[in-house]
Amino acid sequence: MGTTVERRPPAIARAIAIALLCAAVTLSLAVPAHAADFSTTDWHQNVSNRTAGASDDWNQEWLGGEKYPTIDPLNLGGTFGPTIAYTIYGFLEGSAGALADSADTIYDSIQSVGTLDVSYTGADASDGNNETFSRMYSLATQVQNSVISPIAIGFLGLSMVLELLEFSKTVATTHSAPMGPLASYVWICVKFAVVMQIISHLDLLCGGIFDVFGWIARQCSSVIGSTSLGGTMGMSGFMIAMQQTTYANAGSAFVYLIIGLAVVVVACVTVLRVIIISVTRLIELYVMSAFAGMPLVMLTNRQVKDSGIRYFKSYGAVCLQAAVLVVLVACSGLVMAASTAIFTPPSAGGIPGAILSAMGPIAGAWAVGKLVGQSRQIADRIMGV
Repeated sequence: MGTTVERRPPAIARAIAIALLCAAVTLSLAVPAHAADFSTTDWHQNVSNRTAGASDDWNQEWLGGEKYPTIDPLNLGGTFGPTIAYTIYGFLEGSAGALADSADTIYDSIQSVGTLDVSYTGADASDGNNETFSRMYSLATQVQNSVISPIAIGFLGLSMVLELLEFSKTVATTHSAPMGPLASYVWICVKFAVVMQIISHLDLLCGGIFDVFGWIARQCSSVIGSTSLGGTMGMSGFMIAMQQTTYANAGSAFVYLIIGLAVVVVACVTVLRVIIISVTRLIELYVMSAFAGMPLVMLTNRQVKDSGIRYFKSYGAVCLQAAVLVVLVACSGLVMAASTAIFTPPSAGGIPGAILSAMGPIAGAWAVGKLVGQSRQIADRIMGV
């Protein structure tokens, strides 16, 4: 008699079969029930309150509703598809939710831009002395004292000589009381002596102008901050709309990732704009302070006095821009609240509801970025530049 050879399935086939069986058992396990009240304001609560359940028609149920499907071995045809759809949706919901939470955190970080609260010498109001900004101040002061001030004093002496020559010509050709020429001569000497002292202590003058505007900004910020409505973008409406997508439209859930990514990009661009403008403004301030000696000399000459006045008005505008930025950043929560309040989207689930719910936060972040970008123009108009 011949021997019968027993054929066994390959080891890899057995491993796959065991893995599929374990997955089916895991998906069919019941989840402990929580409070099953669907919230229209807190999407995080809706996630934690879900419980396993059954439905006669999953296509009409919300993907983010109070219950979710599990594989029923006795009804594979009716539960396998919805379970797979919910599994994919869970991943997409988690990703979109992470993006929405990230957008809130990123937008709220505007309040942490350190250059908005730096004194002229580089001291940070929250952290004390800031080494980076102190080095920038020291560098500007060295350029001012070692290079610009000696040149400015030289031009100041030349300007004084020219004015004394003009004074001598005027005295020689004009007959007036003796006290008249003497008073004019004393005025010329006092004027140039005062200007020379100011050039020698120019960092005190520039720092004083900056600190005055900074004090005004901090006072405005404290008043506005006490009535602020918060600095988050308020993405709950977007996530609620995602949760109200039906199983029949499960494929559209991928669109929410795109919308969430767009919101994060807008929030990042807004914060980057605040950082870039505040840093460039501070650098521009130190550069203008370092070269302020030359425009100061122009103020002593009638022919070029207007150029010196324009320079210091521009310097005042740069200092005022810091105050404007502080006020605008303090108002970021109010701007966001106004943008979401002025546009109340109609009740709609799915993609239309998500897009409409995201419009307000995107508009608010965009408005803050726009206002911050116009901060210099606002300061120039106030200073009459």
